[in-house]
Amino acid sequence: MGSQIGALFQNETLNSESGPCAFFDFRLSTSGQRLVVYKGATTDYLAGDHVVKVFKQKTENDPDSSYQRSLCYIASKETVEKYLQKYRRKTITFLELRSAEMDQISVFTRHIRSSDKRHKRRLREDDVVVFEQDLGKNFETFIERDGTVNATCCGELQEFVHFVYNESKGQEIVTGLKGGTFNQGKKFKLTSPSMHSVGKKYGPDDCGEKAILNFFTSHVCTDVCSQWPKPSVQHPFPCSETLNKTHNITTVTRETEILRDDMPPLYDSQWRLDFEKSVPISSYLQPSAPPPYDLII
Repeated sequence: MGSQIGALFQNETLNSESGPCAFFDFRLSTSGQRLVVYKGATTDYLAGDHVVKVFKQKTENDPDSSYQRSLCYIASKETVEKYLQKYRRKTITFLELRSAEMDQISVFTRHIRSSDKRHKRRLREDDVVVFEQDLGKNFETFIERDGTVNATCCGELQEFVHFVYNESKGQEIVTGLKGGTFNQGKKFKLTSPSMHSVGKKYGPDDCGEKAILNFFTSHVCTDVCSQWPKPSVQHPFPCSETLNKTHNITTVTRETEILRDDMPPLYDSQWRLDFEKSVPISSYLQPSAPPPYDLII
């Protein structure tokens, strides 16, 4: 009887690569720009409550899109972890992230389409989902996925984002820093972030230069990162909550942004200009520029 009730109301994944599978309710908890979030748990019962994230749309003619996007999602998080090791600070940690293919779709999920207008697509058995620990009420957004820095974001998190930009020679940036503060605001436990690159190498959810420019439009440097290079933002992209007719952008909702002119703004970062020409670093370092990093091997 219990298994029959579970089949009615509960979705379940196959085992993840590291072992535990996830099970979650048929009702969604919240919905963002690209992910729908469900409350759930894993078979590792000591790990506490989890959230299961499902990509909202499948790309047409690409049945593996949720699989590819989950791979990019995890790759972004792993890349940020490598930057964090170079950052050499113990105050920022990211939650463990797992992925798994769907196994059991509840009867309610299979036959009843969500009433939430933000998410109409039903779960499918070939969907791949990602899941991580639920931080509960101790959760806030410090930096949006599009790079916009919120007022609650402290200098240390902004400095880390600037560090990633500097360490990558102006080619990459991390955004989507969300989570909670602990130890009286001295430590941060964050959910999986987003990586963006000039070449958009992190998949279909990589916002490229737009995220880089958005961040530096609202970024306030600390004493440390004020010595690092940054792009000269002459015509920044507006954030997703802004209606800016002067840049010919109409924002319909927070999730919908229509670009009528896809030409990127001027972006005359010295890092970018030099690295596109493959100029050796020693040929353009000025006396006032910061010293190059001693990379950790």
